[in-house]
Amino acid sequence: MHLSLIHNIPDDLRKHIDDHYARTIQYYPAKRLAMWPRLRALIENHECQLITQSSLQYLTFHQCVISRCLFGYTLSQGNSNHGPIVSNNLAEYYLETGIKLVQKFETEVDLSWLLQSRSDLWKQVCCLYLSHAYQNDFHCCKSTVKFSEKFINFKKKKFAA
Repeated sequence: MHLSLIHNIPDDLRKHIDDHYARTIQYYPAKRLAMWPRLRALIENHECQLITQSSLQYLTFHQCVISRCLFGYTLSQGNSNHGPIVSNNLAEYYLETGIKLVQKFETEVDLSWLLQSRSDLWKQVCCLYLSHAYQNDFHCCKSTVKFSEKFINFKKKKFAA
């Protein structure tokens, strides 16, 4: 299944994202993995969930790991604040691949915006991914599940008996 939301991004915003990516890749290649925090205010200034959700997807094409996780988060019906486009299958795909990339690059790239500054959001991303993984009987990468579980405090959770 393929979904492209790029047509929802205004041309001037898309050009700004492309220009930012070109500068980043030329001078600071590793920072392409964490471009969302620098572009967030500009994108959210449009005050349109569809533009934000579309921009998150567009940044995944520009290799932004944070955007990949957040795009998956906005796609999931399990997120009470999901975006206008919802697809649980795509949500699980983007959440899993995003979390795998966080796991791969967490010591090499500054992902502190997501892992520390927005740790509650990161926990919600992990929790949502785990709910998809558990519902689908782990038809996913078990190392990604284990990595996600280490950010969740199951002791404080109440489960039905």
